[in-house]
Amino acid sequence: LGMTCGKDVEDFPNACSGVVPVQVTLLNPSMLPVVKKKGIELNDIPDGNEFIQRESKTYGMGMYFYSTYEEKTGKVREVIDLRFALGGDDLCSAEVRLTSGECFGMKVGGKPRAPADPPKPPALKDVRPELPQLHAKRVPGLGAGPIILIVVLLLVLLVVAAFFSRRQGLIQEERALRGAQEVELN
Repeated sequence: LGMTCGKDVEDFPNACSGVVPVQVTLLNPSMLPVVKKKGIELNDIPDGNEFIQRESKTYGMGMYFYSTYEEKTGKVREVIDLRFALGGDDLCSAEVRLTSGECFGMKVGGKPRAPADPPKPPALKDVRPELPQLHAKRVPGLGAGPIILIVVLLLVLLVVAAFFSRRQGLIQEERALRGAQEVELN
């Protein structure tokens, strides 16, 4: 299996693509009871037999390595996501868990990095459907609503503070005028 990656193999996040040769063995359905009864394995039936047909196919495969937010647990986790292009519009996926060691910039037991989209995997010639661009789920944030509310509250506090400061100045001015003596000049 030859793979081509979007970035250096140890960079994270990353995406790689390649072709997977697959040999498919098809058994004539009428022979299934005979094969089961005799305990025959499909690989034991010789090629050229009228009851079996073997085909070689090539599928496209994309491997994505990235961090994403998981709503169910409320945590960020690192993901190895596989996508298989099976021809036509058929695309299937599988998620793989890293169980030991360190590869593709990921390390078992390492602290997950902030969610980030992996790059789109390199295009594969004559593979359909095209491998998709994947997007990580982001950690929910405050958004713009709470920030706007904080700005409005600060403006209201500023206006109230200016009002009371001006009022205090007018009260002091009035007191100063009451205590002033009138002087007549002749």
